[in-house]
Amino acid sequence: MDKIVPNVPLTYLEIPYKSTWQVNINAFRVGEKPTFSNGAKSAFYFKDVPAYLDTFSPFIKLPASSGTEMFAKFFHEVTDLKQEDGLLMGPCNLDSYQSINLFINDQFYVKMQPESFVIDIGVRGKCFIPFTFSDDESFTLGEPFFRNFYSVFDDSKGIVGIAPSVNFVHSTIVQGIVPNDELPQPGQVAKERNRQNMQKVPDGSDPIAMIKYYIGKAQSFIFGQSNNSAPGGGSGSTLEIVGIVVVVGLLVACCCAAGIYGLI
Repeated sequence: MDKIVPNVPLTYLEIPYKSTWQVNINAFRVGEKPTFSNGAKSAFYFKDVPAYLDTFSPFIKLPASSGTEMFAKFFHEVTDLKQEDGLLMGPCNLDSYQSINLFINDQFYVKMQPESFVIDIGVRGKCFIPFTFSDDESFTLGEPFFRNFYSVFDDSKGIVGIAPSVNFVHSTIVQGIVPNDELPQPGQVAKERNRQNMQKVPDGSDPIAMIKYYIGKAQSFIFGQSNNSAPGGGSGSTLEIVGIVVVVGLLVACCCAAGIYGLI
């Protein structure tokens, strides 16, 4: 028991009686503030996802479908993360990272310090970041997670006791509640933008208004002058692009017809 921070008791996590050691995660918080330095939200909730405790895994694995969104939030302010020889590598400066708090069993925020997941493996100027993605909809909490905590597995009672390790005294287990904001799902932002754009399309019964609308869109598409594009967004929805192509095609056809009949 000498690996536990003195005078800090074990916190017990209830485990279902299964062949694997499993908890549930349904939220996370990055850092100690409600937003990042640029004002973006840093805490989100989502549907319960099983998380397998695997002391033999060298990774923290994120769920297959929502993992990319989680990863983007976990490393929101980190630059120069790259895959090299199958490993995710990033800067070794710990100040570039923030702590990651996972909300376990709808009760405890369990904090992982950057020191536990920024690992020097002898590559000059770069460190190993042991995050990857699962093949299914589950987390795997591997060795980087357990570096933060002293752990006791009690199979007879179906519980796991954890407490901050003496090597990571700032890792914590605290009770809390889920954040107010739901984690965006992949493609959700683009779908909402398309829905809003579709609402702006003129009624098909007014061909003049439609032509004016798509001519304006064509100008914005070509010259990049649209005021409706979200930051980092594309040039427009699929519907708008199709409309632009159709209108341009009709204009070309009209010009050709006028030329044939000697009108221009």
